[in-house]
Amino acid sequence: MKTIIYTALLGILSLGCDRATNVDVTSDNTLPPITQSGANTFGCKLNGVVFVPNKAIGSTVVEKPIIFYGYYIDIPNQSSRMSVMRQTNLKNLLTVEIYMYRFSAVGVGDYIFDNAYYFNDNNQPFNSYLRCIAKSPATAEWKTYGSYNNSGKLTISRFDINGCSGTFYGKLKEQNGNEEIEITDGRFDFNYKTL
Repeated sequence: MKTIIYTALLGILSLGCDRATNVDVTSDNTLPPITQSGANTFGCKLNGVVFVPNKAIGSTVVEKPIIFYGYYIDIPNQSSRMSVMRQTNLKNLLTVEIYMYRFSAVGVGDYIFDNAYYFNDNNQPFNSYLRCIAKSPATAEWKTYGSYNNSGKLTISRFDINGCSGTFYGKLKEQNGNEEIEITDGRFDFNYKTL
């Protein structure tokens, strides 16, 4: 009898373990794979902690976790910006923003990050940048950090009418301060039609 109970208990526990391994942990603990299929994924690390976007829960205004839009439309400087946010279960990053200067003209290739602070949303810069709202490693306060001259790079590996894919990394400096943070292992894969 003990053998039957033990076997049954072991079977129940193994089923529980199997379910746990099939749970999608990408949303919190692992980065999405680097792909070029239009999977609508985004992820990076700050101080080894994974950041992936998620939607607001309980909000009266449903925010999209990933937004992609353009600036300087129909001129040689046509540029694009992606904004990615995490609304729930915050860790150390709230938003990540990447601005790609002359995105339509350059397409596939490297975009070197420069200054992220001498502009506002109505006056976009003539350079690429990386900016985020992150928890200060020193004080645990939420602060704005931005790239500076030659502080990182975005590499676009896929650019077509349907979307784009790429990888990125960068060092960022606190706005109006000296504290620095570093974003590593950045990757995204977007399909414009389903984003």
